[in-house]
Amino acid sequence: MITTLIKIIFVIYLVMSILEIRNIHVYNLKSDLLVLKDNINEINVQSEIENLSPLLLKNIYDDNLDNENLLKKNPGYMILDMKKYISFKELKDTYNIYENEKIVKDLDIDVEKIFKLFDNKLTTNKRSYLSLYGDNIQSVLLKCVHNMTSYTCSKNITFYLFNPKHFHDIFGKELQKIKKWSLKVELEKGDILYIPSEWNYIYEGKGNLLKTTFDNYFSVGYNFIRE
Repeated sequence: MITTLIKIIFVIYLVMSILEIRNIHVYNLKSDLLVLKDNINEINVQSEIENLSPLLLKNIYDDNLDNENLLKKNPGYMILDMKKYISFKELKDTYNIYENEKIVKDLDIDVEKIFKLFDNKLTTNKRSYLSLYGDNIQSVLLKCVHNMTSYTCSKNITFYLFNPKHFHDIFGKELQKIKKWSLKVELEKGDILYIPSEWNYIYEGKGNLLKTTFDNYFSVGYNFIRE
């Protein structure tokens, strides 16, 4: 009896996982940038992301992510990056620290207010990373491989978002040459940018950039494998 029940549960989970993986790869051919300026709450955000389009939430994140404010949170804090310790005071204009998860946890940066906007009952594997860019940076071509990926910043960062329909137009090409296929988004301090799964993107600028991601119970294994 117990063995049969376990088999039934496994089959149900397998079917639900297959359906979820299929849904991840569905995209909107006519997608455009959606912008919310007022009445930004969980209900409205969930409604908008069903359009499978990038979503820009204006002036909603009120935590200050610049180095001066982070230093105030813990004046003696030492950043562990590339197996080396460095303080905020020692950071030079040319430093770049990419997606450091430990800083977010150690300095108790408020990411829950971001997760709450996109959360649902199936959410799992919540992750958050802070990148510190003292100099102008242009990222490599990146891809959203989670159910939810969002960004917020301490200074203006320019994003170029690529609909999955342009994959063959951009793959293996020089970054400057593929921007013509993108949706250009100016992410300002206090904004949150949601990027749908399967979209490629690049960003450029300087300042601190907070990235948040999560999966659900049926996609977490698949997303872990392809991350």
